[in-house]
This record gives sequence, C-alpha cells and structure tokens, in this order.
Amino acid sequence: MGFIDLSFIPGFAKTTRVMILTDNETSPEIQRLIKVLTYQYPRHQRIEVSKMTLTPMRRLYASQLSDYQVVILYQVNNKTLSMLQREEIARYVKTGGNLIVVLNSGTYMPRFDYYGDTQDSSPVWSGWKDKYLKEIMPVQCATEADCEPEYTSNARIATLNPDHPIMGGMEFYPESGNPIAVDYI
Repeated sequence: MGFIDLSFIPGFAKTTRVMILTDNETSPEIQRLIKVLTYQYPRHQRIEVSKMTLTPMRRLYASQLSDYQVVILYQVNNKTLSMLQREEIARYVKTGGNLIVVLNSGTYMPRFDYYGDTQDSSPVWSGWKDKYLKEIMPVQCATEADCEPEYTSNARIATLNPDHPIMGGMEFYPESGNPIAVDYI
C-alpha cells in the first residue's frame, strides 16, 4: 500500500499561521519576508501570513496573538515598543507562543515609559532589558551600537540537513535566482 499525497486538496495541507508586527507593512523588507514565508515548500505545509502595523500607542493583547503559531517582530524604521506591548508579547511567549525578533526590533521604548514623563513620547534606547523582554530574549545588547547591523551581503543559505522533513529536500535557499540580503550583527 502506497502513500497518496493529498496536500493539493484544500483542508489536507497543514497551515501555520504567522503574524508580522511591523511599523511599515508595505516596506520592501516586509514584502520580501512574506514572499519567503509563502514560498509553499514543501507542498504539505502552508503558511498564512497576517500583518499588524504597530505604533507605540497601539494596544496589543496576547489574546490577539494567541491565534498565531509564530509572531515575527520586524520593525523597519521605528524600533519602539511600549511597556504594555512588551508585557503582552512576553505573555504570548510564556503561554507557548513562538517569537522571532528580526535585527534590533523592539530595542527602543517611548520616553514616557522609560522615564515616566507623560509629555514626551520620543524613543529612548532600552535594548531588551526591561522587566518583560529580558525574560524571553535569549540575547542582550550591551549598548545601542551592539544592536545595529554592521554588514549586509547577498547570499544563498545552505541547509545542514536537506533530508529533514521540514526542509523537504531543499539544499539551498533560494534554490535558484538572485541571492537574498543577509545582515550581520
């Protein structure tokens, strides 16, 4: 008896729901990320991407994020997260959610949260060392300069184990065409 691949039939493909929290939904960086995520390889896995524009004043709740298996924090220009947003993201992770932080996203805090000054919302560098993010972040930046990308290059990424089920036989990403931009910190 053989295995019949039914992944092309709606309802048979596994769907992973991903939420991108960003400050600019239309930026080229976010569009490239969506393209990578929705590449549909291997065929038996489907990724559904949603986006939310995040400003320091926008309310964010862990219950909103709980519908997603993965949340990606990718702030292109404004790297600011309010204390309440940090608390809700930490709550999402602590209740089993998966968080991916791209580059130095979330390393600034509004001045009113950092110093308690309600009149000024300009960003202040805080790294990820506030009481919420430091519990869930596996790395820290000692200074603001430590969090900035130092080098950008184009590359094809080689997989260590192309036979692993999640890789579906893919040896390189992208498999063909132009290489992708890679930032080093």
